[in-house]
Amino acid sequence: NIIFSLQRAGGISVYWSELWSRLLRDQLSAVAIEAQGANQNIFRANLDIPPPQTRLDPRPVRLARYLRAPALPGRDELVHSSYYRKPSSARLPHVQSCYDFTYERFWRGPARWVHSWQKRQAVGSANGVICISESTRRDLLHYCPRVREENTCVIHLGFSEAFKRLPDQEARALVASHTTPDVPYSVFVGDRSAYKNFAVAVDAVAQCPGHRLVVVGGGPLKEGDTPTLSAGCPAGGC
Repeated sequence: NIIFSLQRAGGISVYWSELWSRLLRDQLSAVAIEAQGANQNIFRANLDIPPPQTRLDPRPVRLARYLRAPALPGRDELVHSSYYRKPSSARLPHVQSCYDFTYERFWRGPARWVHSWQKRQAVGSANGVICISESTRRDLLHYCPRVREENTCVIHLGFSEAFKRLPDQEARALVASHTTPDVPYSVFVGDRSAYKNFAVAVDAVAQCPGHRLVVVGGGPLKEGDTPTLSAGCPAGGC
């Protein structure tokens, strides 16, 4: 569960918490190895993992994230790492989930070097690598040539059981409350920080006369969003 100690929230935390929710729902045998601060993650805080199914790694997170996960004595283990961590022994079978190659494609300098080194070590020694898309698998085989293609598989992302189809009338009312009849619109979903390219979405809509931009999620508009919207959106366009 190292990812819960590395971020307070995020896409990988959602992925990992959904896996755990299914393990708990189906009463499958699993033990969580957790580093310090895991419960500060908002998704981990909502998981009711029984205490007998957790083991604490007492080492500081900044160190533990790069070290092998501690052993679970007396257990036959299959280790599945949330974020590129190897098991305590090279003899233990282990699986890695692989999400993207953002660091390799867009980052430079020490942050990329360290991340890429850890990722290559983890996936290169894994018995199996789960990729969330075919694109991720192609990148994996390109950037990590030690990985054998037959040891990879694509398991696409699903969705939480919390998501349900709204009744048609309720859905139409929700859309109508944020749009204007007969006016085309695009939807931007999620956080508006730089890596989501919010400014690009605004600029694209600005080049489509009569088009509107509907922003969903990401919390209330922040002070930093205002200049982007003012520069990119025509009057009443967002």
